Amino acid sequence: MLRTMSVIVRDNLEIRQWKSPCSLRFVTQKCLYKPFVDLYICFGKSRHFSANCPGLSLRWLVGLPYPWHVTSMPTSTRIRVERVRGRDRIVAMESRPPLKWLPVRDAHAAVAFLSGYGGGAVAGDLPHLDIQVGPGGKFWAGTQAHTRVYRNPQGIRTGQILTGSLEDGAFCAHLPDPVTPQQASVWSQTSRWTLGEGATLVVLESHSAGRQGFEPDFSYTRFQSQLEATGPEGEPLLWESYGSDPGMVPPSSAGVMGRYTRLWNLFICSPDPAVAMDALVAELEAAFDPHAGVREDLALSFGRSRSCTWCARALADSATALDPLALALRRILADPSRLGTDPLSRRP
Repeated sequence: MLRTMSVIVRDNLEIRQWKSPCSLRFVTQKCLYKPFVDLYICFGKSRHFSANCPGLSLRWLVGLPYPWHVTSMPTSTRIRVERVRGRDRIVAMESRPPLKWLPVRDAHAAVAFLSGYGGGAVAGDLPHLDIQVGPGGKFWAGTQAHTRVYRNPQGIRTGQILTGSLEDGAFCAHLPDPVTPQQASVWSQTSRWTLGEGATLVVLESHSAGRQGFEPDFSYTRFQSQLEATGPEGEPLLWESYGSDPGMVPPSSAGVMGRYTRLWNLFICSPDPAVAMDALVAELEAAFDPHAGVREDLALSFGRSRSCTWCARALADSATALDPLALALRRILADPSRLGTDPLSRRP
């Protein structure tokens, strides 16, 4: 006999119901062998069962006998970098599914890549990332591959929440690969950074169209991104908000992305730009200037929005068109006065 299962998602306050004759024992085994995020499952008013289960991936949860209530618990993945005996070292690291840190030994800066267990984000995945860089530390954070966002017809909240703290004199480059939302997927990411005196943040945000066969296809449901950075006294340094809803305004429309299929935004900010940011910006502008303007395969503009913030924005029709910008950024960041290394040359 089919019964109804109620799933309560804490983060977006939605209640959904499914029907299936699946047994408790089967789902319990799935929970134990595929740990992703904490779940709390209630039987009526008295009995309860708690375990780890795949990021509220409903393909594992469908069919629990009524009245089960499942609450999505965000996971936390954190890392801390400090300057120890003249070298930058990862002194604390915690990885929880669906993400894990892959540290890389380097003599010049602390380096770590973020990787996923399943090759992408499924419905309900909402990891919390916490990045901390101590005084004078240098840290490079990237990803092992594109972040693919899989189908989510129910519209359950899926995304990533990042908080970062750079103490006095710290330098951090957060350069993830693009987010690629697939058909009927939703994605929402929020990044909040706090910078101390003399700290410098380099952050890249990008996303590309999914694919229908071999052709780029903007068939995702919704994509949202918000980026914030504040100084040591809480003063705003950077605030960027981007959203795309193909159902309302197709990204291929004029005035949105047009013929391009990739969005690439690079931000650099510092509460004390003269300390480390001005020289970095000057080198980047010299490298980017030959590519500025609108071409068939690339549209690029850059400049300062404020004295403490610099931004480069690009639209491209392929990853190849963005290669000159990415290579120039890698070369400039590898200068000994900054990171002193190019981690992408030996990505795990």
